[in-house]
Amino acid sequence: MFHVDVVKNDWLAGIQYPLATLKLDDDAGTVIVDAPQPERWQELADELNAQDDVGAALAQLHTKLNGSHLFATEVHRESECPFRGRPVYLHGEEASGSVSAIPA
Repeated sequence: MFHVDVVKNDWLAGIQYPLATLKLDDDAGTVIVDAPQPERWQELADELNAQDDVGAALAQLHTKLNGSHLFATEVHRESECPFRGRPVYLHGEEASGSVSAIPA
């Protein structure tokens, strides 16, 4: 299943947090939300689902949601996902201390 991750950059901590995953359900032809707080992202999924070509809309999300603190990844397979539900350290190694929870 193809998906896009919505990611928050925490520049000070040097970490990128995945906030939501928007998945294309091939059988239904719709975008579904996978997130700790899915209601925060449902409006975005609804906007994508309202498009004539939902797959193309999802694939273009990275060009529309592209800021310095919040961005969408390009569409990719789960096996290619850099996040897999966990933070990514911007400098290739974990920061000192521990990250116990992904902030909302």
